[in-house]
Amino acid sequence: MDGLQLLAEIKQGWPDLPVMMVTAYGDNERRRRAAEHGAMEFISKPVDFDHLKDQLQALSGSSN
Repeated sequence: MDGLQLLAEIKQGWPDLPVMMVTAYGDNERRRRAAEHGAMEFISKPVDFDHLKDQLQALSGSSN
């Protein structure tokens, strides 16, 4: 199972769970498919950890 298949499975069981994809494959097709399956964010490697932290805080509703 790849990450997009896992995302589809997660969203079937927990449709309201926010999911962020982190991938080495940042092409437009995968980005489009992730959005179709409900990914809230699609981050390509190498990861900008400041951006990742900001996105995680936004998903959690944290103001820290």
